This record gives sequence, C-alpha cells and structure tokens, in this order.
Amino acid sequence: MGKRKPSFEDNLAQLEKIVEELESGQLTLEGALERYERGIAAYKRCSEILGAAEKRLEALVKDNEGRFHTEPLEAPEATEEEES
Repeated sequence: MGKRKPSFEDNLAQLEKIVEELESGQLTLEGALERYERGIAAYKRCSEILGAAEKRLEALVKDNEGRFHTEPLEAPEATEEEES
C-alpha cells in the first residue's frame, strides 16, 4: 500500500510550523532559505487543494418555476481591502 498524499491540513500545519521557525530568528541564512523554499511548496500544495475543492462546490438554486438545479458556486467578489 502506497503512502497517502498529505492533506490540506497536513500542508497547512507544515506551513504554520515553518512560519514559526522563520519568525523565531534562530535560523542560519541557509536554514531560513531552506525553510522558505519548503514553505512556498507547502503553500502551493494548499492552493492547489483549495482550487480543486472550489471546482467541486455547487449551489442548489431554485428557478422561476420552482424546480431545483445545481450551478457552480461563484466566488465572492474581492473587496478593496483584500486586494491590498
């Protein structure tokens, strides 16, 4: 049986640990660069997992005739605060 793929939560926990290590100020430059690279990889994996989950989400919508159907769930518009 093969190794399971790390989940979103696994990657997020790894990213949080890396951020704590970087913020500690206790790493050498080489150690900080290595953690940074691992952090970017964990972030990308989280982003990919979230993107796949968003594609799977659908909203249940009632039409004018009272029938239900599903439509892709649209992402909310970004606010100016989020874009900054």
